[in-house]
Amino acid sequence: MLDPSQVDQLLAILMVNAKDAIDGAGMVTIETNRIKVSEAYPKKRSWLTAGTYIMLSVSDNCCGMNKETQQRIFDPFFTTKGIGRGTGLGLATVYGIVKQNKGCVQVQSKIGKGSSFKLYFPATEMPVEEISSGIFLESPFKGSETVLIVEDDAYILEIAEAILIHLGTRSSLPIHPGRLLKKRKLPT
Repeated sequence: MLDPSQVDQLLAILMVNAKDAIDGAGMVTIETNRIKVSEAYPKKRSWLTAGTYIMLSVSDNCCGMNKETQQRIFDPFFTTKGIGRGTGLGLATVYGIVKQNKGCVQVQSKIGKGSSFKLYFPATEMPVEEISSGIFLESPFKGSETVLIVEDDAYILEIAEAILIHLGTRSSLPIHPGRLLKKRKLPT
């Protein structure tokens, strides 16, 4: 029953954080699973009650976090990124979305080994409407729209462009603010 735009937001935040944790080469893994938690399990882990859950996990094999950082990662405005690189609202937003949807978050991290964020959402038994045309619905775009994307993160900008191309829009060269400043000749 999770709003698809919230799933997009969760994945974008967790993927950007994983990307930022990569220093050199690294790997990010996205996993989903349906998990049934027995009555015995919650006695060991009080954060998860018995029931069926849909688990969404984003893991990396990068730098990891120390215990002090792990205790504060969901605090609003807490960031380990440098000035101008992060607001400290990303993981607070993740936490808020998960709690709003009656879910829970499990974080595991070790310095030098990486981090894993597992989001658990209560599963529903409501039938899902089947889409006979395939995974994607027909694009609402007809090819004559003008879409302006303003984004200061080059990776997110590239993803947004790829999505719009997949939906049938024509591509024009995306303008990243850093590239715009380099190309513009300033008067002396």
